[in-house]
Amino acid sequence: MNAGPATIETSTAGGVRTLRIARPERLCAVDVPTMCDLIDGLQGAVDDPEVRCVVLTGTGRAFSAGADLRELAQPSPAPRAAELLATHDGLGGQAPGTRGKAVIIDVCNRFVLAITEAPVPVIAAVNGLVVGVGNAFALAGDLVLASSCATMSFGFSKIGLMPDGGATALAPARMGRGAVARMLYAHETLDAAEAMRVGWADEVVPAEEFDAVVAERAAELASGPTRAWAASKASLAAGLRPELLRAMQAEADGQVALAETDDHRGAARAFAAGEAPTFRGR
Repeated sequence: MNAGPATIETSTAGGVRTLRIARPERLCAVDVPTMCDLIDGLQGAVDDPEVRCVVLTGTGRAFSAGADLRELAQPSPAPRAAELLATHDGLGGQAPGTRGKAVIIDVCNRFVLAITEAPVPVIAAVNGLVVGVGNAFALAGDLVLASSCATMSFGFSKIGLMPDGGATALAPARMGRGAVARMLYAHETLDAAEAMRVGWADEVVPAEEFDAVVAERAAELASGPTRAWAASKASLAAGLRPELLRAMQAEADGQVALAETDDHRGAARAFAAGEAPTFRGR
């Protein structure tokens, strides 16, 4: 795992492994070391016969503000990323990507696919803000629990980019194309109640009760028929997998190309300056 500052916090109780993104100062935006630790953390949970459910959550005000854009087109500083992407072994090993052009996309794809492949239920415990690829992390989960204070948006088009992490397959599968289009083209931000209404979330929990309800739901799954859960999950995933793999590859190709455009570069500068972006069009 990453030898630098902790990027995730891991705990286990009653057969439940919790993976918590621990970057509150960045609103739990993920960089390459964080993604490597999440992949390793999920693989470790699956390899532990005592773990029967996994909870993925964030810290502070955010579940995840998406990928750290500073790494979009940069070489990875994490040796662990090279090791992970050099092999197809383990969870998510068949995830398509950019062939090293944007390592952050490659490791995000691998993590999202790993969530769908894990033979134990994965609960996305959405404690707060979700932006960008954070949507894919949540929507890949088997059960999405949202705090009443959570909000969800794509945010990609504001900076001249497109959804990634398989979101263009995962979001329509849950929400339908119309709801996804509103989030994408109208820059719509969903509150927790609307997220549940359109299918983004499965349950909304009052913020003050969120941790207790997540623990209760996870305990219920961990005490259930683990083999039956695994077989059911594999059957559900089999129907989505071809479309998810196709979407990941199309997104990876598109995102790499978009990162080189004047639209993205100008929008990123405007975003950093707190200004409205302008786009040149076709």
